[in-house]
Amino acid sequence: MKRDISNLDIRIETIKNELNIKIENVSNELNAKIDHVDKDLLKEIQNNNVIFSRINEKR
Repeated sequence: MKRDISNLDIRIETIKNELNIKIENVSNELNAKIDHVDKDLLKEIQNNNVIFSRINEKR
């Protein structure tokens, strides 16, 4: 019985570690996607600023 409980404790700890690794991986993937979106948005803002600057120059 004690051995079964010990095995369960080990299995629970293993599962916790696996879940923490998966959570960290998902977090890293999300952060990478957010960074990519941020860069895309920054490019779009810069492009819009160029367009608006040209429009204002023509006025």
